[in-house]
Order: sequence, then structure tokens, then C-alpha cells
Amino acid sequence: MNLLRKNDLIMLAFGIVLFAVLQGLISTKIIGSFWELNLIIIGINVIMSVSLNLINGYTGQFSLGHAGFMAVGAYVGVVLTTFFKLPFIVALAAGALAAGFLGFLIGLPTLRLRGDYLAIVTLAFCQIIMSLIGNCYLGFDSKGLHFSFIKNEVSLEAGGKMLLSGPIGASGTE
Repeated sequence: MNLLRKNDLIMLAFGIVLFAVLQGLISTKIIGSFWELNLIIIGINVIMSVSLNLINGYTGQFSLGHAGFMAVGAYVGVVLTTFFKLPFIVALAAGALAAGFLGFLIGLPTLRLRGDYLAIVTLAFCQIIMSLIGNCYLGFDSKGLHFSFIKNEVSLEAGGKMLLSGPIGASGTE
């Protein structure tokens, strides 16, 4: 076994042990909710850093659209866990699939772009996604889902709940 592969396995084992220890500390309330939130944010940023390393480090291409893909996955997860009451792991997988599918669709026309052009297209994609999500209103009531890009057009029955509230973001999540 070569040294690089051995180091990868050691780091994987270290990551699993660290995760188990942190989960144990969180479940026994030794780590409070403030630090738990900080660890979640650190984990999200580590995932984003690794994804940027895959694109920039291994392919040499410069992509600026990662936040848009992350937002698509996050909002799909919110809708699935809040409205459809799916387990978190199922919503996580569906969010990853949705972001991956959208990445595939965006990748088809941009496969031949290089350098600054790829960066500009991916930045534009990210801005389009952020604009769409920032103006998306989604609610549900006994009649089902109601969607609009204009807040006043989402009329819910009594007891209805807004899932996405435009620039406010996801509402009613815990």
C-alpha cells in the first residue's frame, strides 16, 4: 500500500473517530447548542472547501457557482422535511441529487468553457439561483402546495403554513 493511500485511510479513520466523539459530547449535553451550531457551520464550510478543492485543485478550473448548488440542495431538503415529513437522511440524499442534477444540466452547455468564461457563467448561475430563491414564496394548507414569486398571490387557508418566505428564507424549521 503506497504512502498516499495509507495517509488517506488514517485521515478517514480520524474523521470518523472525531465525528463519533463530537456526537457523544453533543448527545450528553457536554457541548451546548451554541457550540453545536458552530460545529455545523464549520462542517458546512469544510464541505464547501473540499468541493472547491476538487474543482480548482484537480481540474484547474475556476467555478464560482457552488453556493447556488448548495442553496438548491438546502431548499429541497427544507421542503421535503417540512411539508412531506420525510426523514432527514432521505431529504439530505434528495437535496444532493437535486443539486447534482442541476449541476449536470448546467455542466452540459459549459463543458467546453475554460478560465474566466467558466467563472463568469458559474457566477451568473449562482446569482440567478439566489434571485429565484430570494423571491420564492411557497406555502401549504389542506389544498396542497401554493407557489408564487409574488407574496400577495400565495393565499393560504386558516392553519396554512409558509415554507419559503422570499428573502426571509425557510420558515418554521427547527
